[in-house]
Amino acid sequence: MSRKAIIILVIVVIVIIIGVVGFLIYKKNKDRKDAEAANQLAMLQAQLNQNPNMPPQAKAGIVDQIAMLMAQIQAARSGQQQPNQYPGGFPGLGGPWTPNASVPGTPVAPYGFPLKTGSNNNYVKNLQVALNNKCGLKLVPDGKFGPLTANAAQSCIGNSIVSWDLYRSQGLA
Repeated sequence: MSRKAIIILVIVVIVIIIGVVGFLIYKKNKDRKDAEAANQLAMLQAQLNQNPNMPPQAKAGIVDQIAMLMAQIQAARSGQQQPNQYPGGFPGLGGPWTPNASVPGTPVAPYGFPLKTGSNNNYVKNLQVALNNKCGLKLVPDGKFGPLTANAAQSCIGNSIVSWDLYRSQGLA
C-alpha cells in the first residue's frame, strides 16, 4: 500500500470513530433528558395525588405542566423538534395553553381531555359550574363527570363529550 492510501485509510477510520462517539454521546444525552422528563412527570402526578385539597389554581398549574411535559415526551418519541415557546405564557403561570410540537404556536388540549363519563378533574368542576350558570341547573360541582353531568352537557351545550375546543368556546379556558 502506498503512503497516500494509508493516510486516507487512517483519516476515514478516525472520521468513523468520531461519528460513532458523537452518536453515542447524543443518544446518552437524549436518554438522560427523556428520563428527567419522565421523573418530573411522575413527581408532578404524585404532587397532585398527595394534595387533594390543593387550591384549584395551583392544581390547574400542575396539570398544565404535566400536559407540557407529555407534549415534549411525545415530540421526542416521534423524532420531532421539542417546543421552545409557550403560547399564552409559561405553563402554570399563563393559563392552560400548551404547545403542539408538530405545529409551533398551536395549542393542544391539556391532559384530561376530552371530558366524558368517568373523567374526574378540575376541568369537570369548572364545566359543572358553567352548566349551572348557563342553563340554570343544580349540578354539584364535585369534578366527577357522571351521568348527570353528561346529560346536562348534552342538553345545555349539545354534546355529552366535551372536547378542549368546546370547553374553550364556552369561556371556561
